[in-house]
Formats: sequence, structure tokens, C-alpha cells
Amino acid sequence: MSQSNALSQDFKPAIKEFQLLANETVLRRLPAMALEGGRLQTEVALPTGPFRLEARGAFKGQTDQRLIIGNPFYIS
Repeated sequence: MSQSNALSQDFKPAIKEFQLLANETVLRRLPAMALEGGRLQTEVALPTGPFRLEARGAFKGQTDQRLIIGNPFYIS
């Protein structure tokens, strides 16, 4: 078994949803199953300010964990 497969078995990560956030306000939640062919599309009216994308799900037996935090971006 490769090292990455062994880690996956130990920690059992599972992305459940993606969230688009402005500061700490969730603007949009998208279930992970909405990701098709490596693309995730949605329309959101964005106000001016900073935003980030997060992936949330299960990790090491804990649910609703932040698994991935994308680089922040700013709309002016």
C-alpha cells in the first residue's frame, strides 16, 4: 500500500461541501457532489470585499471540519 493510501485509511478524509465566504459569512454552500468533471460552477452576486473558498467534511472521525482553505481573493 502506498504512503498516501495508508494516510487516507488512517484519517479518512471526506469532503461533504464547498463554502464561499465573505469574512465569516457563508454566501453559498455547494454539496461536493455538485463537482462534475473537476469543475464547480455557481452564480453569486458578490459585494465588494475579501472572499475565500473552503471545503468542509469529515476527518479522523470528526464531522464538519475545515479540510481545505483556498487563497483569499478581493472584489473591488
